[in-house]
Amino acid sequence: MRYLNSKIYLLSLLLLFTTACNRSNDSLYQKETEIFNRYLKTTRLAINKDSTYLFICTPGSACVGCNQHLFNLFMNVKDGNTFLLTSSPENFSTSPELKSRIYFDSTGKLDRINLPIRNASVVFYKQGEISGIVSVNPNAPDSIDYNISEWMKTGK
Repeated sequence: MRYLNSKIYLLSLLLLFTTACNRSNDSLYQKETEIFNRYLKTTRLAINKDSTYLFICTPGSACVGCNQHLFNLFMNVKDGNTFLLTSSPENFSTSPELKSRIYFDSTGKLDRINLPIRNASVVFYKQGEISGIVSVNPNAPDSIDYNISEWMKTGK
């Protein structure tokens, strides 16, 4: 009887461990995805949940040089699934085709959203879920370029 109880205990422990592991693999950014999806609903951007997107986020609280670096990258990306979300007070001049991919957050929600994007950041978004968030390093702003180019090659 004691042997049976220890087997049941071990089996229960194994089942509990397996369930916990599977739950953590559901989505690494599950909470962040829920928050970001609510934010996206407040924008005028037409987002298809089945597609892949790159969101360049430049909050007003970010360093100006970091925002400028990501804005310059945005200007050079011709991919229609790359969007700029900004509440930065700088006035950026853009072409008409780029303006359709820019959301200017005049409410400042981008600065208050509960996501790790206090500095200029990139949100990698695939099929309705965040798959990564990377912020610009103010001491080496171009270090984010590699992450973006790899995503453009393989993230889709």
